[in-house]
Amino acid sequence: MTKKNKWMAYVALLAGGATLFSSCLGGITRGFTDGFPANNRWLNLAIDILNEELFG
Repeated sequence: MTKKNKWMAYVALLAGGATLFSSCLGGITRGFTDGFPANNRWLNLAIDILNEELFG
């Protein structure tokens, strides 16, 4: 593997990880602010995490 290919692979991994982290962080933030099932934020956070783990 050449140096250029190695750097391109690192950039692709970094971009993919940043996208995934941003998506997860956005879902958690949305769960805190919107409060979908009830006004209990910790319950909303737990439901959001379980939903993402089971169906995401």
